[in-house]
Amino acid sequence: MDWPWCSLWAREHTPDELRAILSPWPVERPADWARHVEEPLTRRELEKVEASLKRGGPLGDEAWTSRTVRKRGLEHTVRPEGRPSKPDQPRKATGAGKPGRSKGPQAKRPGRA
Repeated sequence: MDWPWCSLWAREHTPDELRAILSPWPVERPADWARHVEEPLTRRELEKVEASLKRGGPLGDEAWTSRTVRKRGLEHTVRPEGRPSKPDQPRKATGAGKPGRSKGPQAKRPGRA
């Protein structure tokens, strides 16, 4: 364990009086916790962590994430980004190449200075 600033290191390497200031775990700590912490994340786990950080969503297994999203009103953190597409409707023309339409922000409207 090369991280002397983390609580795992403190629990395993510091005197009892320093360990006493650490909060107890809310659940039973796994016996192989130190080994688990040292294991690198899989590609999928890393993608999930990055998505959670990017979108501000909960990070956990699917069931817990779904419950937490509903309970905390975090639906915006798990649905696809951007405006949803309209089902079964053709895309509207963008106006490109039509007379009288702007071709960019620098173009001026007729009759305007």
